[in-house]
Amino acid sequence: MTRYIALDTETTGFSARHHRVIEFGAVEVTPRTGFLGAELRHLIDPGGPIPANATAVHGIRAEDVRGKPRFRDVASEISAFIADSVLVIQNAEFDVSMLDAEFARAGCASVMDTVARVVDLLDITAGVHPFMASRTLDAVCEHYAISLADRTMHGALLDSKLMAQTLPRLAYDYDRWKAIVEDRCAVEVADFCGQLDAFTDRMISGVDMRTAEKCEASYTRLAAAEKTISKLRKRFDESLDELLAADAQWSCKHFAAYWKPSGRTSWKDVAIAYLSSSDLEKYAKYATSATYTPTADASVIAEGEKLSVVAAENVISSSISCVSRAINCLRAADKRIEKSREAVRTQILSLVDAGYSLKLGTFKTGSRKTFSYKEACEDLCPDADKSEFISQSKSVAVVDRDSKACEELFS
Repeated sequence: MTRYIALDTETTGFSARHHRVIEFGAVEVTPRTGFLGAELRHLIDPGGPIPANATAVHGIRAEDVRGKPRFRDVASEISAFIADSVLVIQNAEFDVSMLDAEFARAGCASVMDTVARVVDLLDITAGVHPFMASRTLDAVCEHYAISLADRTMHGALLDSKLMAQTLPRLAYDYDRWKAIVEDRCAVEVADFCGQLDAFTDRMISGVDMRTAEKCEASYTRLAAAEKTISKLRKRFDESLDELLAADAQWSCKHFAAYWKPSGRTSWKDVAIAYLSSSDLEKYAKYATSATYTPTADASVIAEGEKLSVVAAENVISSSISCVSRAINCLRAADKRIEKSREAVRTQILSLVDAGYSLKLGTFKTGSRKTFSYKEACEDLCPDADKSEFISQSKSVAVVDRDSKACEELFS
């Protein structure tokens, strides 16, 4: 019988290389009922200081863990507790990376080599509630009216039990979502998507790398196809911007469209604020670039125009459902074309290195000095306040309502 375990950690920071786990908490749970089973909790001495900004999150101070076991002392017990289970973790990538680093230092197998699989609560929430502005554990609990009265700060075992409480509620909403009748609101887009798939198939199946000339001709066709898809994608993105009123949301069984906020960290500005030029010099790199610009392929451009006509004739741009499906199809086609184009590009660059003279494009090489700003900041000032260097923006997003994580947990 499969064991499901809700798991969380508290740490001294966000870097698996430089920070340590100071609390481990996990509890067995039956996902559809929320019934709890065995639990395991450890406070852990990190062998070093706990930054004040970390203590502000979980309340754990250095004196609270002084004299407690080191992670290597409890690693085997933790590994045995989670062995062969399905782990449910909020923001799994972070906790798994922290645990993997600790397990490696203790000489134990990684998380993925120990458990059956890991399910991220973020993915479950994204499928069930695609429009939730925040998918933090606090936000999910608030959505389901799960009391946080006894939780003044984060705690590994406490948060694991809160996660366990959200699961039966999420399972109920997952069942309602999967019961939605298959919608037929976008039949108009079927012809466009069919012709787009056929166009993409022709571009990829026509790739021929048996000679240098044919390889170059294949690349020009793929590059033109990619531009065609990009042009159509831009057109549909603009249509969706217009159709989806400010802060509006739309969804069907398989897709969701909404205004998505995003934040971008300017690591260069963080580095300038907190690091010296001599610090940064250690992270300098000289990047060599090779740019191949092919001539336009008129026949592919003409085929692209036919796709535009199909889109216009079917009035695709007048319906949110049609535009969303069209964007999804274009996104898939673009990935296929890009993968094939990169393979051909690699071959062309090797031919140029061998002395081949390009006939259908131009080739330029160059080098410039760059800095690994993010790596430098993560290594040298991991606890620095980066909030003022994060810029916020908002754009319309179309997403698949992926049910994989839910199926792994609730089926």
